[in-house]
Amino acid sequence: MGCLVLTLTGGETFMHPQLGAVVVRAVSHDMVVTAISDAYPITRGWIQRMNDVGHGG
Repeated sequence: MGCLVLTLTGGETFMHPQLGAVVVRAVSHDMVVTAISDAYPITRGWIQRMNDVGHGG
């Protein structure tokens, strides 16, 4: 069956320089991606990028 959900935790998820690539890769394998964050670094740009790969809608 494989992995269906990828939850990103630890430190501040949205500060990881490769977060976009990780999300795109997981979504390309039909995974649902969730993130635990204090939301401090989330910008409109990040929200748009996550929506562009099929999340947050």
